[in-house]
Amino acid sequence: MKTSIEKIEQHYVKLCQEIGERHLGSVGEVKAAEYLKGEFWKSGHGAELEYYDAPGWVCHDFNIIYKDSNEPLNAYPCFYSNSCNVQGVPVVIDRWEEKNIDGLNLNGKICFVTLPTEVGANVMGRNEFAELLDSKGVILAIFISNYADTYNSKIVRTPHLKQMAVICLSGEEALRLAKNADSEISVVINAEKIDHRSPNVVAKLENGKKRIVLGCHYDTAPDSPGAGDNASGTVAVLEIARLLKDRIKNYSIDFVSFSGEEYGGMNGYPIGSYMYVEQHKESLQNIEYMINLDDIGFALGNVIVYTNDNGDFKQCLVDHFDDKNILVDSDNYQKTSDDYIFHMNGVKIAFLIGTANQYLPIHSPEDTVDKMSFEKTAAVVEAVAELIVKLDTEKKD
Repeated sequence: MKTSIEKIEQHYVKLCQEIGERHLGSVGEVKAAEYLKGEFWKSGHGAELEYYDAPGWVCHDFNIIYKDSNEPLNAYPCFYSNSCNVQGVPVVIDRWEEKNIDGLNLNGKICFVTLPTEVGANVMGRNEFAELLDSKGVILAIFISNYADTYNSKIVRTPHLKQMAVICLSGEEALRLAKNADSEISVVINAEKIDHRSPNVVAKLENGKKRIVLGCHYDTAPDSPGAGDNASGTVAVLEIARLLKDRIKNYSIDFVSFSGEEYGGMNGYPIGSYMYVEQHKESLQNIEYMINLDDIGFALGNVIVYTNDNGDFKQCLVDHFDDKNILVDSDNYQKTSDDYIFHMNGVKIAFLIGTANQYLPIHSPEDTVDKMSFEKTAAVVEAVAELIVKLDTEKKD
């Protein structure tokens, strides 16, 4: 099967350059869902939007400057930040533990959390720490990006803050602020959390009772075009759906573009895939395989397949990807993306993800199309499409 480089490029440009950010509650999320639905219909698959309740967020505008010079800081409000209009000298917080800040009077203060992002474990640890600061009356918390030259808009992503605003600085900006520790900053954020109905986009190819789910997430972090994370997987699913039309005879396939992965939110499960499972409980036992594509298009690095299986499916993956420069790993299955909820329901998983994400600015405005390889995306498309045909051909009754 041969994919179309031209179609792959067109999808990237549409999602990342014409639509842009696609987080829960954004205009881009709505536009992207409609675009994906339309493209599935063009490829011959009936597609619908399956809605669920989710916490939305809109940042209308912001201004983050040094008060004396009016010079802007390289910063952005974090996902679900509250509004604020504050000025002051930040109080440095260099400990995560509650016992270390209990003696501090933080009510009404701006707090500059100077620990690197690796301290405090993961985003959930940072969420919990932000909620702790919020409970202490902090009006603005400043976190540091894991990138030197740009911010990460989901360093904190909790909708449970009562009144505190949160921003993220680039690493270089954090150094500048630390060197000017007595400088006043002025931060104005006009943002709101909204009640929201978010859509998963589900296209169906109907055959037998047994089913394969081919999934990706189409949402992004705020202010990120999300080329690698995860227009790459979304583009691939669109193109695989087009290639598989009239080629699958035994399995039914759900081609699913999930929303809400960047939020997470459901006790460790991304909300979009969690709600898909909730809404399809009656047929869950018929899903034999879930193949998830995330961050597969970066020009740097390779693609790896994580699986939760150590039997025939793993061997099928090893045999299939052996000559395609794609490693299969069953020892370090990653519980970080939309396949996880399927794993917890006994479904066999193939989770394809790029190996160079730690070097690349996902969740930031720098996750752009120019960092993508259309040829690598096409290679993944063809490899996965061929895998599904192989599974269908060898299906046992």
